[in-house]
Amino acid sequence: MRFHKGPFPVNKNFHPESEGWFTLPAVNLNTLPLWAIAASIGLLLPWSFLALLVFPPELLTPQIIQLASNMYRIEFPVFQIPFWPTVAVLIAVSILFIPTHELVHALYCPGWGLSADTVMGVWLPKGFLYVHYEGSMSRNRFLAVLIAPYIVLSLLPLALIVMFRLTSWTPGTIVGLGWLSLLGSLLSGGDLVSVVSLLSSKIPSTALIRNKGEKSYWKPLQTI
Repeated sequence: MRFHKGPFPVNKNFHPESEGWFTLPAVNLNTLPLWAIAASIGLLLPWSFLALLVFPPELLTPQIIQLASNMYRIEFPVFQIPFWPTVAVLIAVSILFIPTHELVHALYCPGWGLSADTVMGVWLPKGFLYVHYEGSMSRNRFLAVLIAPYIVLSLLPLALIVMFRLTSWTPGTIVGLGWLSLLGSLLSGGDLVSVVSLLSSKIPSTALIRNKGEKSYWKPLQTI
């Protein structure tokens, strides 16, 4: 893996048009944040349904409402943490969660993120981190890269809640996994938009996909 600052790197050794690659329709980067927010809101519905299924009933009783009403202070044996500093910590954790999300993308790239073709970048004017793979991969592998963070960071914590309920659990463990799962779901909105865009392009599942800068290209496998 290598690191890059700025827009998506452009591989000057890759000449898609002359090599028979076709342009893959993509979401406009300027409108992607709006679509991502809408998709994140949409993902709250299935997440809420799954959370209600897996959360212990003890944490969904009226007592939890009383607990929420007292959240202006979180008490510990030796000291107290005021509400707003706690909120600030949660926001900081959410921000730090973003690199973890991108790292999962990288680990699902060919070579498990260790290849020099895997690029971890930061584009400050756009305000986001990204993972960019310069080699070619199958369409299905590309889809796996896109949905991997949702599976690992949103669905897996819910599965762990089920596992802990079958063994032993504490409210702190369940609530912590619940927050992790919720953040994993909310940060997957942009990936969902990309998945829908890719599937709507109707390219063959056996096609190869390769990136160059902000554009992606595809080519039927049999012509390689």
